[in-house]
Amino acid sequence: MGYWFYPRLQSNGKFFDAAGTPRAKTIEELSYRMGEKIFRKHYKNHLETWLDPDKTFAKLKELGINAVRITLPSEMLLVEKDNAIH
Repeated sequence: MGYWFYPRLQSNGKFFDAAGTPRAKTIEELSYRMGEKIFRKHYKNHLETWLDPDKTFAKLKELGINAVRITLPSEMLLVEKDNAIH
């Protein structure tokens, strides 16, 4: 489920096709190529459509899973200064 919040090329390649050819290799490259406003819209759509919480969590419950681990990569937690990550 971590890829829901932080898409990675290996697990969600389609997300990275949005900027055209060649395919972006990182979320940062995709954001830069799309521009902030369009990228934010694309990312929000991803969060709302990548999984269906009602179906996904019902299936997890059916399987006896009562907890999930959602990873947050360190890149998401770094301080941004002057539009550059430090």
